[in-house]
Amino acid sequence: MTTRAAGEWREAESRPQLLFVIPAFNEEENLPNLFADLAQTSELLGVGSRIFIVDDGSADDTSALVEAYSGPLPVELVRLEVNQGPGAAFRTGFASALQCADPDALIVTLEADTTGDLGALPQMLDEVRHGADVVLADWRMEGVSAHRRLLSAAAGWVVSRMRLTATASA
Repeated sequence: MTTRAAGEWREAESRPQLLFVIPAFNEEENLPNLFADLAQTSELLGVGSRIFIVDDGSADDTSALVEAYSGPLPVELVRLEVNQGPGAAFRTGFASALQCADPDALIVTLEADTTGDLGALPQMLDEVRHGADVVLADWRMEGVSAHRRLLSAAAGWVVSRMRLTATASA
């Protein structure tokens, strides 16, 4: 049993319950970095905070790594037996988070590939403290491979062409 001074309890109780929803598909290589990044934010976690890693039917050892995690973070595995895509993984993660959410809990979404900037989390929490109901982070492709950048650019090009075609035929 851990003993805390009264001031430490008050400090922990004043931090928000953060519920992370993190879909993961074949992310065994990225999970150690994700856990290390999340550990750097542990001082922000209030009572009852949890980190839900949603394994979206991975063929690698994603689930095994999450189950074997024994670090200081409150990590829980949510497993989909077959890959259903990010939408289903987020819905499943949200359902898990809402089952344990306090009325004032905050849900934080991340990608398991560690492209999210957890350094922005304190500023985002400040926005909530000042009345924001929703806070969205600025997404930038930092630390992303050239292959992934190319795929993203190609997908953006296809979508823009589809919109132009739909607009021209309307």
